Amino acid sequence: MDVPYSGLLYYNRANLDIHPDVADYYGVSIGIVGPLSGAADVQTVSHRWMGSDKPRGWGTQLENEPVFSLSRSRAWRHWHNEHNHFDLITTAGARVGNLETSVTASIFLRFGEHLDNSYATSMLTQSRTSNPISLNGGWYTYINVSVGYTFHQIFMDGNAFDDDPSVPYKRETLGLGAGIAYPFEHVSVTMALYNLNAREHKTELDDAMRFGTITLAWRQ
Repeated sequence: MDVPYSGLLYYNRANLDIHPDVADYYGVSIGIVGPLSGAADVQTVSHRWMGSDKPRGWGTQLENEPVFSLSRSRAWRHWHNEHNHFDLITTAGARVGNLETSVTASIFLRFGEHLDNSYATSMLTQSRTSNPISLNGGWYTYINVSVGYTFHQIFMDGNAFDDDPSVPYKRETLGLGAGIAYPFEHVSVTMALYNLNAREHKTELDDAMRFGTITLAWRQ
């Protein structure tokens, strides 16, 4: 069974409370899933610009539904070498809401410059929409291993109040990721790949869980 078509238009607000070796993250996301998100129009226009076929399947997308998610996580910087070129970070967090309800934990090993300025951004990997970023001129590469459990995810489980399409999926997750974060004056660029450990794919859904991301962050 295919994953239901769905689009998300949302606003996210996040705060980081950073100390020398411990940081806390508080976030809230609110938005809407369904035709009102405008995702079908965006994909149609982008396909037209690229000369691709008109996208099909949006006629069976998820219904309009307001969504929200509250996020809370913590990061610990356990170790760094004498010159601060390597460090080890662990994170733990949870999300609650009809957009997603889940728990995650991860461990990071990083190599780069000025690592003490950016360790808290490791908590941004708990969402597909962002990556760790570099700060104050520092750059780094990283690898991370994460484990988690998803109780609800609207893109897989469907609308909360309608009998819309949904798909069975593994709620337990084990992922391996790698990326690089580099600053250019006021802009930070991060490129990353996730779920690199998936070698044998039994379904198309398993293949879809492997993905790459690019994050652009602008600092005033």
